[in-house]
Amino acid sequence: MRNIVIFGISIVSGLIAFFLTRSYITQKEKEIGLLGKTVPVLVAKYPLAPGEPITKDKLGVISMPARYLFRSNSGKGYQVITSDQSSFILRSGYRVAVPMDKGQPLRWIYLDTGGKKIGKTFSDVVPDHYRAVTIPVDQNSGVAGLLVPNDNIDIIATFQFPQDRQNVTLATVTMTILQNVRLLAVGQNYRAFGMRNFRNRGYSNVTLCVTPKEAELLVFAQQKGKLSLSLRNPQDVKFEDNTQAVEFQYLKRNVDSYLKERKRQAARMSLQ
Repeated sequence: MRNIVIFGISIVSGLIAFFLTRSYITQKEKEIGLLGKTVPVLVAKYPLAPGEPITKDKLGVISMPARYLFRSNSGKGYQVITSDQSSFILRSGYRVAVPMDKGQPLRWIYLDTGGKKIGKTFSDVVPDHYRAVTIPVDQNSGVAGLLVPNDNIDIIATFQFPQDRQNVTLATVTMTILQNVRLLAVGQNYRAFGMRNFRNRGYSNVTLCVTPKEAELLVFAQQKGKLSLSLRNPQDVKFEDNTQAVEFQYLKRNVDSYLKERKRQAARMSLQ
């Protein structure tokens, strides 16, 4: 019996020693991997003076050990500028704000941005000659919370108009005021890949990509009426020329033709 106990203790001790040794080896492997990791960093190929524009011919690339590089305040990058960010630096037209020696790593704080933003913001998403305009939506007007950035939508407005100059009674009219409008943002999210979890929380507004003239039309319509959105298939980009202004009399005259047209469409779809 005693021998069995001793044997069992030996096995347990051996297992403990095995796992401790394995843990130590794994930790050392991680440390060695970190010591060996290098990061390609942009450096000045020549001495640069303050105010000098940063161009491709003035930049070089060296590999620096990661352990010597300080992280940025956000913790998502380095304080130095890595080679994968060179296209952004060159495209932005930055200048050097301080004297730089040959071979000195380029740091974000060395850049004279001229008032430009470093890093991509929502304004960079807005195309040239367009404007971003935000409108409120709810579950009904906003397609039940199913919209994501880059969706294409039509905007339908409902107003109350005087029927004519002699009759000041207000008539309710619904019409499509804009077609095939791209959604820049849903709520505060302008990246479609981040919408899976965001969709569950819902949103109370959307931001649209429109021309300056359309922006004026949209703001007026928002102030004077009720806006609703209709979602398009991403492949459907054509504009409908025969849209209508729907009011009670129009609906009464055309409801039968609507039903007949839908019946014909259903028959065509069943044959596909």
